[in-house]
Amino acid sequence: MRASIKAAYAADRLVVTAGSWARPLLCQVGMDLPLTMTNEQFAFFKPHDPALFTPGRCPIFVHHMDMDSNLAS
Repeated sequence: MRASIKAAYAADRLVVTAGSWARPLLCQVGMDLPLTMTNEQFAFFKPHDPALFTPGRCPIFVHHMDMDSNLAS
């Protein structure tokens, strides 16, 4: 990876956290990956029992629904 004209870095792995810009950004360095972006809505609430949500234990759930789904049913 070349960070600038004067600096270059080498690594076994690279994590790209560019979101929806990842594909156009990686195309600039010759990596055209078949990436699909999704729009996620996250909400955070104060838990009744904070001990259940400590680092290493905190559960994460993501549910994908069809656009035609009815939450009331």
